[in-house]
Amino acid sequence: MLILRYLKNHLSKYLLVILLPCSAYSQEILVPLGSNQEIITYQLEHPGAISRLSAVDDTLLLPFIDDFSRDGIYPFDSLWLDQDAFINRSFANAPPTIGVATLDGLDALGRPHDSLSGSEEIADHLTSRPIDLGSLGQDTGTVWLSFFYQPQGLGDIPETGDSLVVQFRNKSNEWVNVWSVPGQSDTAFQRANIHINDTNYLFKGFQFRFYNIATVNGNRDHWNLDYVILNKQTVVNDSIRDNALILPHVSMLSEFTSMPYTHYKALSTPANAMVTEINDTILGY
Repeated sequence: MLILRYLKNHLSKYLLVILLPCSAYSQEILVPLGSNQEIITYQLEHPGAISRLSAVDDTLLLPFIDDFSRDGIYPFDSLWLDQDAFINRSFANAPPTIGVATLDGLDALGRPHDSLSGSEEIADHLTSRPIDLGSLGQDTGTVWLSFFYQPQGLGDIPETGDSLVVQFRNKSNEWVNVWSVPGQSDTAFQRANIHINDTNYLFKGFQFRFYNIATVNGNRDHWNLDYVILNKQTVVNDSIRDNALILPHVSMLSEFTSMPYTHYKALSTPANAMVTEINDTILGY
């Protein structure tokens, strides 16, 4: 009884000492997430996905095209070598086509590259497989790399110290910076065009890659990429000739994402369970 009486008389004083500073100095702070739960969940549901590589050993032939619209969260391994980029349909703001590749401060497993670092460092890579640019003949001067890019999108703003960079691998096996843009707040997707007419890059085994400079301790400093094209007989801002939807449409049902067919068939008026229209934006380039 003496112990209980002591706790009753004195415990509230200690609680006040603990709680008062919290109420006096509390402040809301928005910080980026430390990881990407979608990638972590995907890994649990698809064990071994990170180590999966296709049996593509030969150099690729032109055209090289990827609009990142395929299912899955990793770059298509028939075109790309690494798996840092996050393929998704949720980080971009009004992309040219559905699906983008997002570069951030996380590794391929959805965790920070370095959770203890607060500095800006090279974070993600998106590296093409070797490509044959050595047998172009009369098309030597007509090869262009083009892509769409967007800082931030629906994610975190890359600061001015961050950047998105493109590199080419030359005949001497050296990676050379050929294009870059500093971090900035959300903008509409912009298209970049790089003319590949230097003979140092016109060989069988040429590669290009993207990388980003970011704060590598969390899910931050986002860059979105879409519609990467490397081809011959092209010009600056050449037409893509692809009218594509840009939004994911989960279901044709009006109230549910899915329904057993037997339930649907048993409805008195099945058509009433369906949406009457789907709204989307088609961007033609």
